Amino acid sequence: MAVASLKPRAWLLTFRSGSSKNEGEEIRLDLPEPVLALFEELPNPDCLLDGGTLPSVTTPPSHDCEIIFLPAGSATPFPLQKAAEGWIAEDPSGTGARQSVIEISFQGARVLRAVGKIVIVGDQDWPVRKGIAQFEWICKQLCRLEECIVNQWETSGEDATFFYLSRAGRSFQQRAGVTAAQTSAAKYWLIRAETLLDRSDLIAPPIARRVFLELCLRTEIAARMKAAERAVDAIHLLYEQAFMRLSEKREAGRSLLIEIFILLAILAEVALYVWELWF
Repeated sequence: MAVASLKPRAWLLTFRSGSSKNEGEEIRLDLPEPVLALFEELPNPDCLLDGGTLPSVTTPPSHDCEIIFLPAGSATPFPLQKAAEGWIAEDPSGTGARQSVIEISFQGARVLRAVGKIVIVGDQDWPVRKGIAQFEWICKQLCRLEECIVNQWETSGEDATFFYLSRAGRSFQQRAGVTAAQTSAAKYWLIRAETLLDRSDLIAPPIARRVFLELCLRTEIAARMKAAERAVDAIHLLYEQAFMRLSEKREAGRSLLIEIFILLAILAEVALYVWELWF
């Protein structure tokens, strides 16, 4: 981007799993899974800073992150810089609370990141936005997985007690199989996400890679993934064992039933033979 064309800008970032007819800019992300990051540009940063109501130009109405870009130095008025810094610290709930803000610096540029909000201060925006999109997608999916794990812990404890102390039936077996399959998919996603952390050279250009790695470091993404992986392994082990044991039990029941039918058939044949001998 030429220096002369720099101006304050704002976007809404939305993720889509497939193709999109959105008129905004698209960035394709391939890991941990293919997804499109859609940047819908707003008329100016005031659409976000002035509070509250986004213009009708936004489609779809829901979005994952709000981004403001401010040119570094005197190109951005000081009041606008202060307004952006105040905006990113505001909690999205609208209660007036303040939220934690992460700041990273590189090559004279700055990135401020809070939940659902980004402020970029520098001389270029596209490479930074690509790194941000990669990070926000990983962070979004990881937060969703962590929430599922928390919700699953209590259920898993109850299911373990139910399984070991009672006679679990077919419905429990089916639910155990579904949960085991879901945890297998979660484990696979975590492995692919960790691969991206280990092979960050897959992210280009270098500025995007730098932003991605810095944000991952400041939010302890790697440690959170390890913790999530251990939790997923524990949940998967419980439901896989339950499913396998119930399957073996049902198979043993079928085998026993077949053997009983065979024995009854043999006894019926013997009884018929004895009947013919005596009568």
